[in-house]
Amino acid sequence: MSRWPPTASLPLALWLWKRAWLNPLGLLLARLQVDEEDHRFWKTAQALLEIEKPLANGPLAEEFQNLGQLLTSKRSLSTRAKNVAESEQMRLPGM
Repeated sequence: MSRWPPTASLPLALWLWKRAWLNPLGLLLARLQVDEEDHRFWKTAQALLEIEKPLANGPLAEEFQNLGQLLTSKRSLSTRAKNVAESEQMRLPGM
């Protein structure tokens, strides 16, 4: 899963974010190894936000808002992903 391109994982991340499912979102980001604020996942999200900016008051208004909120929270989400990844490494196989 860590080899998924950010464009493939971003819609799922936005879907989880919109529903405030932070634990599954943290798990997704951990699996994608999005544990740094300068990860390409965040760069892709930022680029998409800039592309959608002209449509912010139109048909993409809700997605634009959710994407902006997701990016605003990238530090805490990256930390959550790092914590999830560390806790998964501490588990014993089969538990």
